Amino acid sequence: FLLCPNVHDASPRVVAEAMCSDIPVLMNTHIVGGWHYIAPKSGMMFRNFSEFRRQLPQFWARVQAGDFQPRQWWTAHFG
Repeated sequence: FLLCPNVHDASPRVVAEAMCSDIPVLMNTHIVGGWHYIAPKSGMMFRNFSEFRRQLPQFWARVQAGDFQPRQWWTAHFG
């Protein structure tokens, strides 16, 4: 998975690259841009470090279960 803790990034290219490679993303909600790439099938978001610590086990469980389908989601929304 890709962890994107950035705040000052307009649209991180690495997020698109990860999703096209079928890699789910855990992203900071406060990022300047790129937040619109996160949907239930592409990844999850967190607001602060405390929430990150709570979200990470849930996120990892979903990764292990194969619940995310980032490439399929990306293709359906961005071609």
